[in-house]
Amino acid sequence: MSKTVYLKIRQLTKTDKQDVYLSDVAEVYAEKKLLPKIKSIKLATFYRTKKDRICISSMQVISAIQQLDDTLDVNNIGESDFIIDYRKNQQPVWLSVILKIIVCIIIFIGSAYAIMAYNNDVSTIEIFEKVYRMSGVDWLMEYNVCEIAYAIGLFAGIAVFYDHFAGKKMSKAPTPIEVSMNQYVKDENQAMIDSVECMPRCVRNNYPGATKC
Repeated sequence: MSKTVYLKIRQLTKTDKQDVYLSDVAEVYAEKKLLPKIKSIKLATFYRTKKDRICISSMQVISAIQQLDDTLDVNNIGESDFIIDYRKNQQPVWLSVILKIIVCIIIFIGSAYAIMAYNNDVSTIEIFEKVYRMSGVDWLMEYNVCEIAYAIGLFAGIAVFYDHFAGKKMSKAPTPIEVSMNQYVKDENQAMIDSVECMPRCVRNNYPGATKC
């Protein structure tokens, strides 16, 4: 009687573990007595390298599982090819914080410059002066009413567009930038899979005779 095993393999797995097992790269559903054995299948071993990346075919994973029991029926509902990205000695927290601060400063300066350059190109100040005259409220020019309203509206528009403020999301729907970033990550992962040869020899099981990557 055949037994069914379901795999949901992720497209990309980043890890700092030297020994990578099936449970690290995929969700596995099977009978309770088989589950520990299947999850403990070793896919790759990295040695003393600070950075390495391999591409593995799901067919090789299925073959490795069936070597445990040839009556198993393996269904993969995840990726057909996937990447294991090994990085040794991840950067410390303090360095990550400093880099984030630097990026924020650069983004702030660049955004401010872009807004000022745009306002200069379209002659925003002259437009505001015309608005004051057309509205018959020239006396408000000295209080910069339009300029203040414009600054507040610009801030509100950016907050609504990115749907984030003070680290909190204002709605449940994904924002345009989140959709774009999600698509970018998928394209990046697919590009890595296309550029890295999926080598069957990189799949390593814990059965006798298995060799190392």
